[in-house]
Amino acid sequence: MYNPILYSNSNILQRRDAKYLTDNYFKYIKWLPNGGDVSLDIGCGDGGVTHEFFLNNMPNSIETIVATDLSSEMIQHAAISHQHSKIQFQQLDIGVKTLPKHFIEKFDHVFSSYCLHWLHDQRKTFQNIYDVLKPNGDLLVSYLANHPFYSLFETVSKFEKWKSYMTDCNIRIPPYQKCSNTEEVHKQILESIGFDVKICKCEKRTFLYKDLMSWRKTIESVNPFINRIPESSRKEYIDDYMAESQKFGLILENNTVNTPYELLIVYAKKRI
Repeated sequence: MYNPILYSNSNILQRRDAKYLTDNYFKYIKWLPNGGDVSLDIGCGDGGVTHEFFLNNMPNSIETIVATDLSSEMIQHAAISHQHSKIQFQQLDIGVKTLPKHFIEKFDHVFSSYCLHWLHDQRKTFQNIYDVLKPNGDLLVSYLANHPFYSLFETVSKFEKWKSYMTDCNIRIPPYQKCSNTEEVHKQILESIGFDVKICKCEKRTFLYKDLMSWRKTIESVNPFINRIPESSRKEYIDDYMAESQKFGLILENNTVNTPYELLIVYAKKRI
């Protein structure tokens, strides 16, 4: 997540599901009849999804997208690689205790793809999203409810040689990874904050990585612990993920990698 080039070359799953989100759910967005929409993208990463999927599916009449990410490296890369007159790239932690005042009730729409599963405190995260929306503003987000990648986290974090680098593993795993009623739990959180929830559903999906190297690069590109591992040991660290992937039955006989997962999709409006 801190190497924009590696991420840009490895985010095939994220891009596929961002396209799925815009193709199937952008129709619900309530664009302003007179234009001038101001949108927030949470977790823009390398900026590709913001530009190629979000912006390109918006009306020409929008004013701007403020694309944000926690990583300064990602923001710097995005600002260069996806420069556009209608995109402003800024660093932001949406899970922060106190939001910057200039973000409060600034946005007509909030979007996010493949980010919010990293935020362990879902109530605080969505309270902040509620606070940045204008009255009657809406949000469309998708993120992982569960994925075998995070089961690998748990397993590898117990290895004696890696455990000291992964002491906070529990807060790096999606909050709904082991939840059996994600839709119900999350809808209750949203409604208690004040959202009018139109869609809150988990979709069962799969992604097939065409070869072992694609899977290996994915593990490395979104692994939050990799920079803590001594550089001389990083190959061995990723090797252990690959070995555990085999044990989990993710690697098939033809060396493709099959990953079943659930994608949580939410469309909701801020009540007036």
